[in-house]
Amino acid sequence: MLLSSIIQTFEAEFLANYQSTLLPSQRKALTALKQCRTTQSPVMLAQCDGCEKQIFIPHSCGHRNCPHCQHHESQQWLERQLQKQVPAEYFLLTFTLPAELRPLAGQSRWYQCPAHPFAPLGLSSACACGDACGNYRCG
Repeated sequence: MLLSSIIQTFEAEFLANYQSTLLPSQRKALTALKQCRTTQSPVMLAQCDGCEKQIFIPHSCGHRNCPHCQHHESQQWLERQLQKQVPAEYFLLTFTLPAELRPLAGQSRWYQCPAHPFAPLGLSSACACGDACGNYRCG
């Protein structure tokens, strides 16, 4: 089942509930994903070099949130990340700060931006994006 068929089925109900809160970029994404690889999208003519059979192939939308169009790129990204992996055991430590400490933690660059893991030690003066920021997605 394609995402475009799911959107086609539920779009009217979705828009009835959320149209007033949708951003133009979200509306554009919905339209692109709905038309991706369907008869509504533009087509290209492909021809076999051996038998010269011709078929029309619908274009992909190419939208960055489309699972069909971005699967290959996301797989390549994942492979690049795995190649960067240090040969060591990894673990994740999760903890909850008491409510009294949260305002203090919110002032810390170390807590706010993972691109600055050594900032409190003076080992990094700027974020990977070049800004001294508090953006958790930075870098």
